[in-house]
Amino acid sequence: MSKNASVIANMWVSIFLPMLTILAIKPADASSLFISSLNNGEILEYNDDGTLLGVFGEANRTDSDLDGPNSLIIGPNGNLFVTSGGDSNILEFDGENGTFLGVFVDADQAGSGPGPFPFVPTGLDFDSNGNLFVSDGLRDQILEYDSNGNLLGVFATTGGDINNSLDGPEDLSFGPNGNLFTVTFEGILEYDPDGNFLGIFGQANPSDSSLFLDPSDFSFDSNGNLFVASRSRNILKYDSSGNFLGTVSGASGFAVGGLAFGPNGNLFATSFFGGQVFEFDVENDIPVGTFASGITTPTGLVFSESSDEPEPNPESVPEPGTVLSFLAMGGLGLASKFKKRTL
Repeated sequence: MSKNASVIANMWVSIFLPMLTILAIKPADASSLFISSLNNGEILEYNDDGTLLGVFGEANRTDSDLDGPNSLIIGPNGNLFVTSGGDSNILEFDGENGTFLGVFVDADQAGSGPGPFPFVPTGLDFDSNGNLFVSDGLRDQILEYDSNGNLLGVFATTGGDINNSLDGPEDLSFGPNGNLFTVTFEGILEYDPDGNFLGIFGQANPSDSSLFLDPSDFSFDSNGNLFVASRSRNILKYDSSGNFLGTVSGASGFAVGGLAFGPNGNLFATSFFGGQVFEFDVENDIPVGTFASGITTPTGLVFSESSDEPEPNPESVPEPGTVLSFLAMGGLGLASKFKKRTL
């Protein structure tokens, strides 16, 4: 090979080999954070560094009649389910692109409840069988639906035990032990998988925790510790047995609307009136800072793993020997081959 040819080959190696390396590596799944904007009637999507990606597909008033979104969750099928407070429906959206898939639970199919109050869904979670559990905030009960949105019946209601005051349940979630937990003014209530009331979870109640006031949401970490959001401007922490451990540092002075743990193990909290999402390293009890801001009345939030970026076709990536042959020829063939490739 002549000196000039060698120089040209080295030039093309330096330019195109890094590009080829990028193409040959499968991109890692990106984590998205979905946040419900109550007053704007939309779901916002952020990437894992807090960059706003925009309104999530058709999750807005215009395309899906989403009105007053609050609680949201990723279902077993990977889709996003959202409570629409204005009409008391539960809507389903494609978890990848936000396409509106329809009303999953219609308010008219919520069955009858005690008293004259309408059905108002305030919390959502799926069990291991794919059934959806919904807290009915005004009628003081928890309803169960199958994977097609058909009502199976009332899972739990108030009464039967002096401490079973299912009064205005908001968020609900299955805990690490497989039991269902829900938050009320009276405390965190626990039910077994058959709907039997097991009691108030440890000290997670106003009598044992004086800061347990106007709770709105809760979340378990990977160690089974429970974190409770309070609109009275605190986040309370309990161990896996329900013992009160104190408050999260830096999580005071704002009305907490919703909580969720991110893929990095940190706790994220919405500031309902401040229009922000704050991040906390709860393992080391260190406030990380503001994750996102400028959101109109943020309430619920949930993380999802998405892989929207297309993967390169391995068969279209040249073998190393072929690449070097192109480079030795001056890289013209390589340049042509990658002309239409988008990085």
